[in-house]
Amino acid sequence: MAYRFMKKYDDALKQFEMIFDIISVICTYEAVIPPLHFRERGDVHALIAHTYIEMGDNEKALAQLEKMVDYDTTVLPQFKGKGGWGEGIKQRLLKKLNAEKFDSIKNDGRFITLIHRANAMDD
Repeated sequence: MAYRFMKKYDDALKQFEMIFDIISVICTYEAVIPPLHFRERGDVHALIAHTYIEMGDNEKALAQLEKMVDYDTTVLPQFKGKGGWGEGIKQRLLKKLNAEKFDSIKNDGRFITLIHRANAMDD
């Protein structure tokens, strides 16, 4: 995040992308979803999307948000009821999408589709 605040966007993006590599190494078992994987993956996509918005690249920002929604709507529900994981996915996803940092793209058709997909999720 420090790189983003210093407007060193390329460095920020490299750091954010590296988080996915770290998560994939730590989270080798799909049967049990560790807290890091569950809580952080969608948030990293949101951080990357916010970085792209600051860079003026709304297309790449939307692509990251689509990845976030894809993950939260397809992977996370598989763990619902397993050790408390998978609860409140819809509310967390909507909170992330409704963040003020995405105001500049909220009227885009792709963004509106993401909101509809999140709202269509079961609680």
